[in-house]
Amino acid sequence: MAVPGNHDVPKSFDTHETPTLSSFEADFTPGALPFHERIGGVDVLGLNSAATPSESLADCHDGEISAAQLAWLDDILPETDDPIVVMHHNLSGLSSENVHSWRSSFPTRNADELADLLARHDVPLHVSGHLHVPSVTETNGVREIIAPSLCSFPQAYLLFEIDREGTAVRFVPTADPEETKEAYIHAKRDSARSDAVAEMTLDRLSALPLADESE
Repeated sequence: MAVPGNHDVPKSFDTHETPTLSSFEADFTPGALPFHERIGGVDVLGLNSAATPSESLADCHDGEISAAQLAWLDDILPETDDPIVVMHHNLSGLSSENVHSWRSSFPTRNADELADLLARHDVPLHVSGHLHVPSVTETNGVREIIAPSLCSFPQAYLLFEIDREGTAVRFVPTADPEETKEAYIHAKRDSARSDAVAEMTLDRLSALPLADESE
């Protein structure tokens, strides 16, 4: 299963070949967005932040959660137990950091409204991507984990290991050290925004692991 990112459904200003939203739903969701699936005893709620309420990505890069999805969340969350809410775009936990010219890429347009709803239902975990910067942050008491990018520096994904004791999140590289270094150099040279993202990502990577794995 998957939720759509900002390059995964058509938009007016992007020439990427992308499927229609209905095709994405048929191929990568249980049937429609938003979705609720209970997987191994864990409630996973997938949202579509990649389209405006009109279901178009025209002139929208930062994403939005429609009023209909907010109402759906409000109804479904009381039926869940420690849910994980997943969407492509971000809450506002990183907005206080020095992110230079790429600040406009986040958070999602109605992030505060969404964060208030999640906090009201005591949602323990929100997972997003979009920024390419692996991070752990918090908004209104809701912990957010931001996944890295597979297509550019630092070429990795996150693996969530959930049991009765809690949730461990592992950063799993898909490139060797030389390939990662090459991608970092490309990112530094691409643009001022890309340079800022690369440096912020490097700062996050230098802090890993965040938990003691020696035991």
